[in-house]
Formats: sequence, structure tokens, C-alpha cells
Amino acid sequence: MSVAPTDKDRGKRRLRLLVLLLLMTPVASGESRTLGRDGVAGTWHAIPSGGLRDRIGRVFCEPRLATLQIDKDLSVRFERFFKDGRTQVLTAAPSAVQFQGDLMIVTFERPPVRARLVATGWQSGGTRLLLGQLHLYDDDGLFNGYAITFRP
Repeated sequence: MSVAPTDKDRGKRRLRLLVLLLLMTPVASGESRTLGRDGVAGTWHAIPSGGLRDRIGRVFCEPRLATLQIDKDLSVRFERFFKDGRTQVLTAAPSAVQFQGDLMIVTFERPPVRARLVATGWQSGGTRLLLGQLHLYDDDGLFNGYAITFRP
């Protein structure tokens, strides 16, 4: 025989949950931060944006998706790896990197194509992510773009 919870029991559970959430919020928010100019330097590897199937497939799949190398002087090297074995390398001098608030904007010039990476970084505990959008341009303007997520 089961006893249905009373309104009083439900209220106590909700209060406990609320107190727990209130206690955890400062701890969680205290550990996370937005990466700024100093936090984006390093080598970043693209991770798949799909579900679990894509993530599992990525472990066994070569070539890699993309690699982003940001030096301390803000020189940037972006390598895109295609399934057919081709590699596209885009580079940008420090003068082609701008920061607007927490957004990093990198302009790559490789005629006839120009690319612009708009990204922001985030860190919580030991997890760091760089979240962005790569925009591709030609002489007629924007022709493609895709979201891209990087991990160190």
C-alpha cells in the first residue's frame, strides 16, 4: 500500500530544492568566467555539434574537423580538414584580430575567399570552450557560414 504525498510533503520538498539551488548558484557562478583576450591563446580543436552518435563517430574518424591556433601575440592559424583529405589553412596577423567586449573577431584574407570568425570563450572549472560562427565571403558577399565549437 502506497501513501500519496500530501501538500505539506510537496511543499517541504520544494523548499529543500529551492534552498539547495540557492546554495549552489554562487558556487557554480563563481567558478565560471568568460575568456577574454588573455584566455583564448592556445590550440583549440573543433568538436562536433551533433548528438551522441556524431561524438562517438568523431573518436574513430579522421581527418579532424578543424584546428585553431591562437598565439599570445594574437596571430591566428585556422585549419579546416575535409573528408576527401583536403586541408584549408587560413592565417591572420594580430592586426586582423579585434575584440568587442567578450567577442573575438578574426578576419582571414585568402583571395578570392574571405572568412570571418566571431567567437567568445567560456571556462567553468576545468572545462574551456570557444563558441563561434565562421562566416565565408566572396566578391558577392556572404555565401556560407556555420557554427563551430572548440575545446583545447
